Amino acid sequence: MPRKIPSNSALQAFEAAARHGSFARAAEELARTEGAVSRQIGRLEAFLGVTLFERIGNRVRLAPNGARYAVQVREILDRLERDSLYLMGQPIEGASIDIAAIPTFATRWLIPRLKHFQLKHPNITVHIAERMEPFLLAGSGFDAAIHFEHPAWTGMHLHSLLEEVLVPVCSPALLAGAG
Repeated sequence: MPRKIPSNSALQAFEAAARHGSFARAAEELARTEGAVSRQIGRLEAFLGVTLFERIGNRVRLAPNGARYAVQVREILDRLERDSLYLMGQPIEGASIDIAAIPTFATRWLIPRLKHFQLKHPNITVHIAERMEPFLLAGSGFDAAIHFEHPAWTGMHLHSLLEEVLVPVCSPALLAGAG
């Protein structure tokens, strides 16, 4: 069954018009005529069965449905562009791994050890993103996470890296004042 997805041209025209608040400026950015942008958006509205722009004379303004859809379309197009550029930058014989890690752990432990990893695995590109809070790994775009144990990781393959020892620390003056 074919997917019910609008054309790329219509989505790009809509996103540009929504961002600029103008069909003319969208047309200029996309190297199309204003009429072509208007027709693309008209086809998109017909496809969706929703009015995306309110037309007032020769001016346009995003309708409430259009404003919500614009945010979603922009995020999707940004991600598609980012993923495409990422793939275009990959070496033909290479691989990559995307890791989410707690910022302090990433900067003080993981990153200093990357040089050794790169020497052993020169065809693997490592991407590290900092994540403070636990998240659902499935569908996140990450291959692995280095984090504290948490219920969010249920069903994932867990491997303990380090034991952590927590100790209380306070100022001697504070301790003396506590009696």
